[in-house]
Amino acid sequence: MKDQAHELKERLMKQAPRVCVYAVVSGKGGVGKSNITLNLGIALHQTGKRVLLIDGDLGMANLDILAGVISRNTMMDYFDDRRRLEEILVTYRPGLEILPGGSGFMGLGAHGEDELKEFVSLLIGSGRYDYVFIDAGAGIDAKLLSFISVANEVLLVTVPEPTAMVDAYSLVKILAVHEIKPRIQLIVNQVSGRREAQETYDHLNKVIGAFLNIELELLGYVVSDAKVRAAVNQQVPVMLAYPNAFAARNLRDIGERMTSGSAPASYGSLSDVVHRFVRIFGN
Repeated sequence: MKDQAHELKERLMKQAPRVCVYAVVSGKGGVGKSNITLNLGIALHQTGKRVLLIDGDLGMANLDILAGVISRNTMMDYFDDRRRLEEILVTYRPGLEILPGGSGFMGLGAHGEDELKEFVSLLIGSGRYDYVFIDAGAGIDAKLLSFISVANEVLLVTVPEPTAMVDAYSLVKILAVHEIKPRIQLIVNQVSGRREAQETYDHLNKVIGAFLNIELELLGYVVSDAKVRAAVNQQVPVMLAYPNAFAARNLRDIGERMTSGSAPASYGSLSDVVHRFVRIFGN
């Protein structure tokens, strides 16, 4: 009977709506990765998409701070039976939710496979979201590689500075060494305009292609804009505080590319995502 129940659960998971999970990464801190994650999520939400933002930065979890919201609970409150899933999710807008993470991810290995499967199934199953973004930590460590392994896609954020591009190259090299080969799309942040973004992409893609035999895709760029800093200080995303700012327009352009088919997402089944999550975090 138990085996039959397990088979039924697996069959239902395979029949569930497909979901696209993005890991948003950068080779170094200070390139605006979390800001882009939050505002890109808002841009997609404004087109009618249902979005979940997962704060996976174990050291500097700050999506809730950038959004100007207070998160009182974490995933560990769910696993310790103190809170329901709805109580740990922060509803920023109907259809746009934030899952505070931080150090909560570090304790997932203490829980059983069935618990983890149930959590992920409840979180992203039943067609609850169209897009899931994991705001992974800056730099390179084991947990970052874990988040990338869970995702269908990788968004690599960099800026047009030599140190940032070297760190971005190093991150892609580590992925290649570990034979983690997701589709990698580049967002160049804090540029003067389209030309600088293209030049940054061309240089980085040429080096990565020559030495790692990996090709990046240029998803888009975001210009350096004083309105972004003003929005951060107000703890209101630039997409909402200054919707007509140049940076906000760039983010809308990226969102449109992701939903229009010019940069189509790679969707995976709920079963695929759940099994990857359990394999990575259940150890």
